[in-house]
Amino acid sequence: MRWLAIPVLLLASIAAGCSDEEDFDERYEDTHREITERAKSIDAELVREEGAAAEPGANAAQPETTSDE
Repeated sequence: MRWLAIPVLLLASIAAGCSDEEDFDERYEDTHREITERAKSIDAELVREEGAAAEPGANAAQPETTSDE
């Protein structure tokens, strides 16, 4: 009966190594996709903020600067 336990334990340990975890390439692609989406989102937000700053009257709240010549 002990001779049967060894192959069963070997098969169980091999099966445990074959999990559903993503390999490096899959994790890399997922991370790359997330970073790209964040970058696009940040870029879009910056464009919106720059557009809002370029609207007429956007600089009205800023005080005028004088030169010390």
